[in-house]
Amino acid sequence: MFIEIFFFMSVSIKMSDSDDPEITEAANAAIAGLLPKKSKEVYEHTYHIFSEWCKGKKCPGKVNENILLAYFVAKSKTVKSSTLWSTYSMLKATINIKHNIDISKFNKLVPFLKRMSDNYKPKKSKTFTREEVNKFLLEAEDETYLFMKVLLIMGISGAMRREKLTKMTIDNIQEKEDLIIVEVPDTKTKTDRRFVISNVEFIKYYRKYAALRPLNTETRRFFINYQKGKCIKQPVGINKIEETPSLIAKFLQLADIKAYTGHSFRRTSATLLVDAGGDITNLKRHGGWKTSSIAEGYIADSTENKIKLANLISSNEISNQVPSEQVPMESSTNFQMNQMTGLKKAGFNVTNCSNCSFNFHFNK
Repeated sequence: MFIEIFFFMSVSIKMSDSDDPEITEAANAAIAGLLPKKSKEVYEHTYHIFSEWCKGKKCPGKVNENILLAYFVAKSKTVKSSTLWSTYSMLKATINIKHNIDISKFNKLVPFLKRMSDNYKPKKSKTFTREEVNKFLLEAEDETYLFMKVLLIMGISGAMRREKLTKMTIDNIQEKEDLIIVEVPDTKTKTDRRFVISNVEFIKYYRKYAALRPLNTETRRFFINYQKGKCIKQPVGINKIEETPSLIAKFLQLADIKAYTGHSFRRTSATLLVDAGGDITNLKRHGGWKTSSIAEGYIADSTENKIKLANLISSNEISNQVPSEQVPMESSTNFQMNQMTGLKKAGFNVTNCSNCSFNFHFNK
């Protein structure tokens, strides 16, 4: 089908006779820094795989929508929808940098990816209920589980990712008389974020764990290993933090403990906040989410929230109301008697009203 050879070349600013060498160097440096520092290697690797695929298919020299559609059709046979979207995101950035082509303007590519997402249900980390959190804190022995308790407290109080819990240092924590103020280190969204721990019992667990820190500990990281009631100097790694929710779930004898991952704390925090009545603005601020759709994706469909909705739908104010045509005659008579006696036996309630006015007329 394709007869031309596809060449991939990294874009750089070429110096013409009128270009200043310093300007050219600065421009090239700017281009090199457009990809995220943390994920640069992953972006480059994703682009390399696409490049090799194109070479194997002998694609024409310019990236176009048909090439990308064919590539994603091939990938859709072996990877999940979520992987297709992440690949698209990385290719959008790298192709724009290397070829100055904005693939987001391709009219057929995004609809195709959306179609691939139909009937796809991404696996999400399970969350803990408020009762399960309290049960673990109260029933688990401190000698074995104190580290896990403090990790749970920090995780759900600040909607923390495992990476942030790993990087948290003693310098991020400010202790007040009745508060613990925590600065979230190196947030993913590049926005300053902090949270406060005000629960008295939470603070007790924190102080008990912090007091066990050896004085000559070299690392500044807050979470250090805890064994048999003592802390040792070795910092806790990200893998141990990742497995902690599953160990908590195991203690609580919950089902499918492998579904409790390092992301469970963050999702639990979001769910507990919404179940307690928090709105979307507070949720976004709490977790550092920029869009409502992303924030809402962290909320588990909890039973507690379902119960609240059920109570609103079938509240007593609604279910106990009797249509006027079904009111027994004696009830109407009693109401008239109450009117005549100055409403000494008034028997009506007004609920769920706003901006209402009532006029009462009494006959002498």
